[in-house]
Amino acid sequence: MEKYQKVYRSDYEQWYRDNRNYREKVKNAPGRLKYHLMPETGWLNDPNGLCQKDGTYHIYYQYTPFEPTGEIKLWGHYATKDFIHYEDRGPFLFPDHDYDAHGVYSGSAFVENGTIHYFYTGNIKLFDRDDYDYITAGRGSNTLHFTSRDGDAAGAKELIFTNRDYPQDVSCHVRDPKVFKRNGAYYMVLGARDRESRGLVLLYRSDDLKNWKYYSRITTKEPFGYMWECPDLFELDGQLCMLSCPQGVGPQGIDYRNVHQCTVMPLSCDFERNSCEIEEEKIRMVDRGFDFYAPQTFCDEKGRRILIGWMGIPDAEYGNPTVEDGWQHALTLPRELHMKDGRLIQTPIEELNMLRSEGYSYESKEELNEAGEEQLVFEAEICFHSSNDNSCDDTVIELRKGTELIYSRRDGLLTLSLKEGGYGRTERSVKVEALRNLRIYSDTTSLEIFVNDGEEVFTTRVYGKRGGFRIDGGCSAKVRIYRMNSFIIDREPGRPEAEKQKGLCAIGEALIDFIPERKGQRLKDVTAFKRAAGGAPANVAGAVSRLGLPARLLTKTGNDAFGDYLIECFTAAGIDTSFIKRDSIKETPLAFVSLAEDGNRDFQFYRKNSADLFYSPEEVTSEVLDGCGILHFGSVDLVESPMKEAHRKLIRMAADKEILISFDPNLRLSLWKDDVKLKETVLEFMPQADIVKISEEELEFITGKTEIKEALPELLQGKTRCVLYTRGRDGAAAYTEQWSVSRPGLRVEARDTTGAGDSFTGAFLSRLLSYGITDITEISIGQMEDFLDFANAYAARTTMAEGGLTAMASKQAFEEWMRRK
Repeated sequence: MEKYQKVYRSDYEQWYRDNRNYREKVKNAPGRLKYHLMPETGWLNDPNGLCQKDGTYHIYYQYTPFEPTGEIKLWGHYATKDFIHYEDRGPFLFPDHDYDAHGVYSGSAFVENGTIHYFYTGNIKLFDRDDYDYITAGRGSNTLHFTSRDGDAAGAKELIFTNRDYPQDVSCHVRDPKVFKRNGAYYMVLGARDRESRGLVLLYRSDDLKNWKYYSRITTKEPFGYMWECPDLFELDGQLCMLSCPQGVGPQGIDYRNVHQCTVMPLSCDFERNSCEIEEEKIRMVDRGFDFYAPQTFCDEKGRRILIGWMGIPDAEYGNPTVEDGWQHALTLPRELHMKDGRLIQTPIEELNMLRSEGYSYESKEELNEAGEEQLVFEAEICFHSSNDNSCDDTVIELRKGTELIYSRRDGLLTLSLKEGGYGRTERSVKVEALRNLRIYSDTTSLEIFVNDGEEVFTTRVYGKRGGFRIDGGCSAKVRIYRMNSFIIDREPGRPEAEKQKGLCAIGEALIDFIPERKGQRLKDVTAFKRAAGGAPANVAGAVSRLGLPARLLTKTGNDAFGDYLIECFTAAGIDTSFIKRDSIKETPLAFVSLAEDGNRDFQFYRKNSADLFYSPEEVTSEVLDGCGILHFGSVDLVESPMKEAHRKLIRMAADKEILISFDPNLRLSLWKDDVKLKETVLEFMPQADIVKISEEELEFITGKTEIKEALPELLQGKTRCVLYTRGRDGAAAYTEQWSVSRPGLRVEARDTTGAGDSFTGAFLSRLLSYGITDITEISIGQMEDFLDFANAYAARTTMAEGGLTAMASKQAFEEWMRRK
């Protein structure tokens, strides 16, 4: 690909196939953010086309996957239902037309009557003369429109405006259309620069979203910058206001210190009389940090006005070292907007609370400082207080080594100071009457700081690598700190089909484990329990998903509160729950667990009317194995029931598709009325699996042998080519017809062994999926040693927390834990 040449989807797909090493390099770069959206590779800037349709949020963005400086402009696409789990759906819009051949620039989306209408700027740069200034001549700024029903399949591009359709006194710089509806009519704002280098916004009107006429312009009485980019006009809490990014506004004291600005402008408009004036004395900066630009807002299906901005800025004098790793920039966290007393209030959306992991409270700054917090990735809530005025005196808050927030009560200034890792970023300040509270989101290489309930915000990139969080000075403060989990991003939807990562399909029981608050009690003596989502197949799917690979679960729950809880937990763990059925008559199964002091447990099941047993073969549809490389099941749901027949059908489908099949007997004798029938069932299904995982306790019951080597002839039957033999904390072994491998376990202090075997199985299967192994006999001895070590370690890590699925570590947390071992 070359700048100023058309780029087609086929060009991108060929590039994608040829650049796997580049993607791996960026994926493993140390500065990658944990809970912010970034480009998989290359460059990201303006958010575009933000909208929600049918429960799915669509986040498009200016994108260059090919390199990190933004030479070629596409639109990338993330989709989410909860702002925690995302699908990277890849490039959405390409510069493949005569009207946009030199870049699909920024634009917006408008949803109506089941259709998403997109409006964007197509850039054309002319080279037929050498005297173009590309301001008043030499540039084509085309406004285009297309539609989509689902946010993925784009319709034909339609030209709305060329330069000839803009007022004669306007330069070639017209871009970034945004549409809103008022009193039955549609209005479009376009950022513009006139021929006298004065910034303004053009306003167009339409009755049908297709035929547009010039209506008016919006600007200040006195010039305020030479170009207004990314205009966004909307009503917020009864106030009509406009966000825009004026370029060319010089510093005014502590205000407008960045090379380009982002402002909110209250408006007084009468659209019927074509009158719209800016309340100029109320123009304010949207963000006080170094890295905030081109925000876009939308109204979601809950009625919230949500803003997402570009965590970057064009033409800045400071830089980003991530360029050396092949990527640059990110999007801000989503923020809910309100207008209060004439001020724009920004608060992080409530969904972000789901990212919180461990939380720690400190009743004073002394207690905080003594704790020695050294994390880089966290959320912190600070409430300042005193006996007089609910504020504080001069205070220094160290966010990480070399990065400080400094409050001067005498001057009323709050200053963000970067003395380390700023790469040219130094200080930015804001005037505050008092410092009441702060909400701080610290990611690996970014900060978003919300001041006084969101009255002011600082957004910046920062590259200091030394953690250190403390508060000094004349203040009293209570602090709550949360460790933060990462976004869960599925990059499969956007990959060319041949490149897609295969995942796991698990079928079987899903239930709730009720775990005692105290260990060492008999079940009848337990007075308090904590609930945890469980079920062996669900746990295996959860381990695979938590380790960053696709996983889905086939089961049925009751249409009850317990079923709701399971669905929420599975979704939060990243499991695909779209094939889970609900039953209004049958019930969600429960298990009550008693824990010994060493973490071992005993079960009491409540599943006489269990919904999972009624998952029928008819509900196993043809697409359930799409994108799957492994099918996993156990024996709990193989009692005589519709679910047993569903297993048979699914196993036949997997065999026909040459998908690896994994079986864990996971014996629960109390669930079977007849031990002989259980053994017969296990021996029937076991030979249908490529991989069989069996524990020390299960070996004698199934084979009648106490030594694994003596039992192997009975285990390596039918399709079975590999037997995994687990011995708890003593490790695990693998046996094939050709060789055997044994690896020791990882010794830890176990709190709860619930789900340990499932996490071992899930971790092992995740390695098969990661390496793309489709034939179990192709695994080398060295690979098997690595796979067993990985699975042993992951199982050990799981036993260190309570619960099964909830105890399983994310890929990030597990890797960090292993580095410390």
